[in-house]
Amino acid sequence: MTLHAQLTEDEIIATLERSSFEITILVEGSDDIIIYRNLEGFLEKKGYSYIDVLGVGGRNTILNIFNKKKSGSILQDKKIIFIVDKDIWVNVGIPDQYVNKNLIFTFGYSIENDVFMDVNCSAIVNSSPSQNEYVVYLDKFMQWYVLALQATINNIGNTTDLPDKRSIGRHPCEVMNRYEEFCQLDDGETYPIELLNVLKENIYCLLRGKSLLAIFTKICKNHTPKGLFEIAAANPKNHIQRIFNDVEKLLKQ
Repeated sequence: MTLHAQLTEDEIIATLERSSFEITILVEGSDDIIIYRNLEGFLEKKGYSYIDVLGVGGRNTILNIFNKKKSGSILQDKKIIFIVDKDIWVNVGIPDQYVNKNLIFTFGYSIENDVFMDVNCSAIVNSSPSQNEYVVYLDKFMQWYVLALQATINNIGNTTDLPDKRSIGRHPCEVMNRYEEFCQLDDGETYPIELLNVLKENIYCLLRGKSLLAIFTKICKNHTPKGLFEIAAANPKNHIQRIFNDVEKLLKQ
């Protein structure tokens, strides 16, 4: 697997244009490199030795390249498979222009969610003496998270940045340290209780994956995000294996 997180979008496109590989698989490639290195090994075992798995370091970069290729402006003679996190689209649905057989999405919000579910972290928590602490911490975090999620949904398509306290990427520890401030409703803001109920029904799929793993590893201190990724990569289960299988199906076409 080649990781090019330091290159610009134009440099990535130039790399693809010069590539001698028959097929390139573009992945985000920073935190999830452990998973996609295993994808490369999975494909080699299946006899696909003419493929490059290329990490470009960002979801937006992959989607921009996908858009340009789809429009016919670049890379028309190149076979490319794109793998990206669903991100907020797990909550609002994938836009029609991104429903495409060559664009593979994670099942959950991000690859971290798929890892969390495949490693069965919920069972690890349930057997832990810190289970109650985890449940309380996660529930409290969700009380804020749903405000950030609603603000993010409302802001789709806008160019203005959200205020700090509604930034969905805030680390759980920061949220807890400034909890009352961050949970304070602004003028005209109402608490999205219905959205919270939806979130609670499928929390491990819908909650931002990096936040989920941060809370899990804070409470279950003998685990690390890297360690969980290594477990999921070494023995792919439903969600990670589904990504691998979807790639293989495209290669057979």
